[in-house]
Amino acid sequence: GAMEEGANQIREVAKDTW
Repeated sequence: GAMEEGANQIREVAKDTW
């Protein structure tokens, strides 16, 4: 759902940030 898509994007950003 939308939450999963959002989490996936956040994970991608976090991967680059962390």
